[in-house]
Amino acid sequence: TRMEHQAGQSQAHVRLAYPVLLAGKDATSEGFCSWDEGGRELHKAAGTQLRTWRQKRRGSRSHLEPMHGPNVTFLAAGPVQSIQFSSDRNVLAIHRSEQEVEFLNREDAAQFSQRRRSRSDKILGFFWARTSYCDAVLVTSTGLELALLLDSRRNLRLVDTRRHQVNWYKYTHDSRVLLLATGPLNRRMFAYQFTKKEMVKLPKFELGGGKGGSPVQEDDVALVTLYGNVFCCILHREDGAVTLHQLYQDSVAVKHRLQLYSPNAGISVVDNLLVLHHPDEGVSMVYDLLGGSEMPISAPLATRIDWPEGIVPGLGGDLRFFYPDVVVDMKKHVLWRVVLDLEAICSSEASDLDAIAFLQRRRPAAHAQCPRALSLQSMHTMVAERRSLSALHSVFRVVCQVMREQRETGLPTSMSFSSHEAAPEESGFIDTTAAPTADDILEVFQRLREEEAAPPRYLLSVVETFLLAAQTEQLSLSPQFHAFVASMLARMGRPFQLQQYVQHGGLEASSGLAVALGEMDPRAAPGMGAASLRMYSQVGDYKAQTEGLLAEGRPADALRVLRKHEVEDVSPSAFLEAALDAGSPGLFLAVFRFCSWFAPGFLSSTAPRYAQVLDEIQRDAR
Repeated sequence: TRMEHQAGQSQAHVRLAYPVLLAGKDATSEGFCSWDEGGRELHKAAGTQLRTWRQKRRGSRSHLEPMHGPNVTFLAAGPVQSIQFSSDRNVLAIHRSEQEVEFLNREDAAQFSQRRRSRSDKILGFFWARTSYCDAVLVTSTGLELALLLDSRRNLRLVDTRRHQVNWYKYTHDSRVLLLATGPLNRRMFAYQFTKKEMVKLPKFELGGGKGGSPVQEDDVALVTLYGNVFCCILHREDGAVTLHQLYQDSVAVKHRLQLYSPNAGISVVDNLLVLHHPDEGVSMVYDLLGGSEMPISAPLATRIDWPEGIVPGLGGDLRFFYPDVVVDMKKHVLWRVVLDLEAICSSEASDLDAIAFLQRRRPAAHAQCPRALSLQSMHTMVAERRSLSALHSVFRVVCQVMREQRETGLPTSMSFSSHEAAPEESGFIDTTAAPTADDILEVFQRLREEEAAPPRYLLSVVETFLLAAQTEQLSLSPQFHAFVASMLARMGRPFQLQQYVQHGGLEASSGLAVALGEMDPRAAPGMGAASLRMYSQVGDYKAQTEGLLAEGRPADALRVLRKHEVEDVSPSAFLEAALDAGSPGLFLAVFRFCSWFAPGFLSSTAPRYAQVLDEIQRDAR
């Protein structure tokens, strides 16, 4: 393969990372090795030892670090075809042969087995269903057997069966979907889904044939979940194509057909992105099918491979691809996780719009790089490089649309369970959205202004473009955002435009904006003090309006507002001081009289402090 010769490249879209050495350098390839998707652990059995490497826990970023292990479990001698722990890890199921599945109760070391009496009835596999009505599922050449584990954990009780002539099967815990391949060419598929309440039969369907009418092999088919939708993915190695059949509850439809560049290929899924590995060519291609294109999201780069210390780089030639994102070199006994370099992918995108739209669909916990930070950096670069307003408007529309959908649903927009009833926590979509908030974008604009990275007139046009996009999506922006726009207009000496914005709703009225207007230099923004007071009244912040009137030396108007709207918590002394500053004895007496009538405790607490002033006024009056 060429992959090992290109492993040293620094930039790559796809990386085989966090390597784990599964055996010593001189170990043979003998033994069993498999990934348990439900338990998120890799099992390697040889002799009487089972070595297990585990991912920490679901929902964490533990897939972005080496797996923990190995933990060693001792087994009875014998062949091993597959191994799975129960969800509580107290029972270990060992598929020994076509005739036997052995169960080991790890609490008391008790053992029991499920055996076939007839050699024509073969056990093809086993998995833990992890449902209330069924613990274990045996897939045999004659169908399905659903069983519950007894309370004693020393046997199984058969609860249901389904009869099919089965050649091989596929099951993923992610989708809870089981595929059964039947027919002489393995092209007729029966499907079931294990929902919370029952096992649901999905529509059967036919897989398209390849050249020469050859049978479909188990390794050519994968069940994948992309954006909550379940697909049966088939590699037509001879035809050079990949076909994705989408499974609905009432139908199955061919949705996508991708090009396959080499018969030696494997499939991974990372954050709802389909990754097609081509080891012979040394590249892995990334597809974002929600983006509407059946082409790779960017021109492919060589796959980067991280090797464990002491291992000579170079693939052993026997790669196994385990769903969703695990790759194992069976000859060199090395495990990797498939990770993506978001920054490298975005830098290869055809346009800024494509890159930012791609980032909005990413889950932050799935990547070492933060999609939100990359989105903000891309927008900063676009403005600093003075991209066209139309290009920026397209980007802002995409971001604002995601903000709106996030606000309406409370979940990332990638959650669309149209084809199955898997709970959200089982599908791994609950996460912080990658979409920047309006306040994040405000910080970008503020930084651009502080850095003087863009001319003020152009930056103002950019900000207005974002306001238009936000209004189109009916987003409500923070008072700080509107205050920033107002400050830009004032700094640029555009008082008339600022007045138009305030009077005609271009800036959303709020107490925060009113504060900003009131603090503006009246020489740069004439009339904004009065506009600030009107805005306080408009939003119902009468206390702030009262205090603003007092600050302007208008205690009589402040008293009218206080009395009309029953404003509380404004000190009588504030009114008296404003009246004194106004220099009108009559006004002071009127305010003093009003306070003595309507302010509780005024005569005993505040009035004595103004007794001398009151005496002077009365003497002058005589």
